[in-house]
Amino acid sequence: MEQLPTVDNAQLAFVGETLAMMQDKLPEEDKDVMNGLRDSWAHTAPEIAYLFWKKIHQFCCAALTDTAPDGKHFSVCEVYNTRYKEFVERWYND
Repeated sequence: MEQLPTVDNAQLAFVGETLAMMQDKLPEEDKDVMNGLRDSWAHTAPEIAYLFWKKIHQFCCAALTDTAPDGKHFSVCEVYNTRYKEFVERWYND
């Protein structure tokens, strides 16, 4: 019998997909800067996946400083913002 993913596992997977999407938008010289964050995500318990958004936000504030509309980190932050809104709408919009 196939086991359906739990909400917690689906949320953790969604966050992981977001991190991959963000890393894909980084310039080649900056891609490694997300390795520690992705490692932390890999060790996150599914039931607290929703708390990982704060870590991503803190990472963005500290490491992604070129966020002007023409900046090299702008599109990465756009991914974060879009996916966070989608996460809230999907799981926490009553």
